[in-house]
Amino acid sequence: NLASQAAYVLRDFFFLCPARQALDSMSMQNISVYMYQFNLNLSNWIDYDLLGNYHSSELSFVFDNEFPPILHEFNEKEKRMADTFTLYWSNMARYGDPNHNLGPDQRNWPPFEPTRRYWASMDVPIAIGTQLEKAKCDFWQNRYTKYYFD
Repeated sequence: NLASQAAYVLRDFFFLCPARQALDSMSMQNISVYMYQFNLNLSNWIDYDLLGNYHSSELSFVFDNEFPPILHEFNEKEKRMADTFTLYWSNMARYGDPNHNLGPDQRNWPPFEPTRRYWASMDVPIAIGTQLEKAKCDFWQNRYTKYYFD
């Protein structure tokens, strides 16, 4: 539908593609950076049907916090997602790398680099991909460069 298409355009232009550009720039300076997209289906959350996975919807999992109560109660899969975020983020803080003491739901998450552009699909289980939405981001970067990091 039209609203979904508009939401994807806004997501790509304002969040996804500028993030890719920033990660390209940082990784070319030999800074280890990691890209992810939150893809967990939250169908038991009251607001999911209306909003889907919106910017910051993963924060409940990052902080292992079912806020607000009643609206966001973790089911078993969501508890596993919170465990994954806790492990990856704790490893980043402790080691500068998310890949320590991985369990069955986690995968080795390679750092982002400009030729492969690795990214993690934050779901249960985690999936690792390359070139997230490449055609869309190439479109925005090639046509609207002045809005990016020139």
